[in-house]
Amino acid sequence: MKVILAGLLLIIVLLIGAVYFQFSLVGKQKAEIVQLTGELENFKVSTVSNKSGSGKKRYNDYSDSIPRQVPVYGKYVVSQRFSDIHKGIDLAAVTGTKIVPSAVGVVVDKGYDEIYGNYLVIDHLNGYKTKYAHASKVFVKLKEYVYIDDVIALVGNTGKSTDPHLHFEIIESGEKIDPAILIKFDKQNR
Repeated sequence: MKVILAGLLLIIVLLIGAVYFQFSLVGKQKAEIVQLTGELENFKVSTVSNKSGSGKKRYNDYSDSIPRQVPVYGKYVVSQRFSDIHKGIDLAAVTGTKIVPSAVGVVVDKGYDEIYGNYLVIDHLNGYKTKYAHASKVFVKLKEYVYIDDVIALVGNTGKSTDPHLHFEIIESGEKIDPAILIKFDKQNR
């Protein structure tokens, strides 16, 4: 009889432990969701002093986070289009031409690569990421929130490049897509 009672007691203790463990996991997950939601709300509407110091209020809704803006601020020429072997678009411009985000987002990668030269990647928090390569200079830091009027880098000729240009990629759910699907590339921007 004592063995049966000890077995039942052990089962009860195990059940209580499992229930406690389950609730503690749910609590941690809920706390993480609340923290992320707060960060996204802070990102949605904020007053930020941009590189030019205008400090204007920028409302960032879902439509602001879809890559739609030409990422070169000034005159440029499309020097190479998207293809099976070239998974981006090249925008030739004078060295030092301003590079701006095509949509609001957060910088998730930056560095130097033998092919891409100075580059950065922005996650737009909706399945889209954009890559900006061959920059002469990159101004942003990892985990920095960027807005559509921020200057994030300057056009350059770094990495495997023959002339100054911005190599620009849009990645949708892990797949590189033709940027011309979302952005109308004219010969001049602003």
